[in-house]
Amino acid sequence: MWTKLALVLAVTTFGTSAHADRPDTWLTTKAKLALWTAGGVDSGRVSVDTRNGVVTLYGKVATPAMRDTAERRATAIKGVKSVRNLLQVVPEVARTVTKVADQQIKAEVEKRLTNDQVLLASAVRVKAVDAGVVLLAGTTASILDELIAVSDAGAVPGVTRVATEIVTSDRMTRADIERLERRASTKAADRRLTDEWVTTNVKLRLFADETVPALDISVDTRDGVVTLFGMVPTAAAKAAAAASAGRVDGVVRVADELQILPASLRPLVEAKDLQIARHVEEGFAHDSELANVRAVVKNGIVRLTGTVPSQLDNFEAALIARGVAGVHAVSDDLKVKYEK
Repeated sequence: MWTKLALVLAVTTFGTSAHADRPDTWLTTKAKLALWTAGGVDSGRVSVDTRNGVVTLYGKVATPAMRDTAERRATAIKGVKSVRNLLQVVPEVARTVTKVADQQIKAEVEKRLTNDQVLLASAVRVKAVDAGVVLLAGTTASILDELIAVSDAGAVPGVTRVATEIVTSDRMTRADIERLERRASTKAADRRLTDEWVTTNVKLRLFADETVPALDISVDTRDGVVTLFGMVPTAAAKAAAAASAGRVDGVVRVADELQILPASLRPLVEAKDLQIARHVEEGFAHDSELANVRAVVKNGIVRLTGTVPSQLDNFEAALIARGVAGVHAVSDDLKVKYEK
């Protein structure tokens, strides 16, 4: 039986979209699958959450191309209204990839899939492994189970990517969430709480805590590590949110990425960002070569996207943006179409 609090969560988790088969949990799961199973994005440090059809991407990627690819894949999912791309580009030294024999990888992935109690009702198999790329096939009861299978395979040392040909239901209902609840209550010593269920329980706990602005906090879980991101008005609210999340069964650790922004200042910051963006684009309006340049401003940092005819125009756009009062930095993601 769904309690009143659970129904509140259901409205938030499932959203109010007219598409009943496109709940927020479904969109989050599809976004994770899109990021985890396709090349071009190092998804290990990307968190995903959805509220009322708006998908938020948060974390760090190595290149602007990875950030753009992640946003493009999330945007392409049917039912996604918009994508808030909060990914930060943090270049890193190229990591050494450990080479493991494909047969060894195949055996380890199969072992993990077989031993995962959550997948007992599914029939997932390893179809092939080629140069560390694992191809999964078979069937699962829901896309949640498919995501769990992909996560299991991706955790095996030597795996560079996981592709999937798994046949599964493309729907998610409240019955699926209730099924996760029954699994989570299993007393078997070797049971593993699903990350999706941990996320749901953390959100429930935050909704029940009157000291926490739960609607402003996004939650994502991977291997039991809960990441909290968003804005809270005080240090006390930040600490309370982390403490509440840490008390949920199945949470291994809380990664508290919440930013403190006093409620009284938030409208001013948001209004100032909009004003800055308007002034930047007004500056572009005087140069026809910058007609395809767009500016998005977050906390005084301008991100430029679009195309320009030449590298000189690229420099001109960045110079105009940096010269606007209130701009702290310019993130240049412009594409040069051709050189004059």
